[in-house]
Amino acid sequence: MLRKLTFFHEFSHAEIWEVLRASDWHEYKDNEDIVREGEIDDRFYIIVTGSVRVQANGKNLGTLSNGDCFGETSYVRGAKRQASIQADGAVTILRVSSTLMEQVSSSCQLRFNKVFLRSLIKRLQGAT
Repeated sequence: MLRKLTFFHEFSHAEIWEVLRASDWHEYKDNEDIVREGEIDDRFYIIVTGSVRVQANGKNLGTLSNGDCFGETSYVRGAKRQASIQADGAVTILRVSSTLMEQVSSSCQLRFNKVFLRSLIKRLQGAT
């Protein structure tokens, strides 16, 4: 299922299994909060199925869907979430622990960071 997501296209089978061991699956119902602005935690998220709404300071910023990731502030310890994320219908999310990702192989970490950064750059370019 993950192999079909753009996020994981460059990952080997073994690397996908490593990511799975550092994460868990969670399902959210329509309008359920996934991340709240101002929270602190060590997880980031990859949307497996469905879509989510992104809001900050009470304003809608857009939507994310299958294969998109969010929660990149988890890479900075103690950083607060800058946006709220809410399910837009039924959503399945892969919740990845930053702490556990530090324990996977270097090649998996490198591939993950490369894809993660590419996603962030694409999002930033779309915001300008």
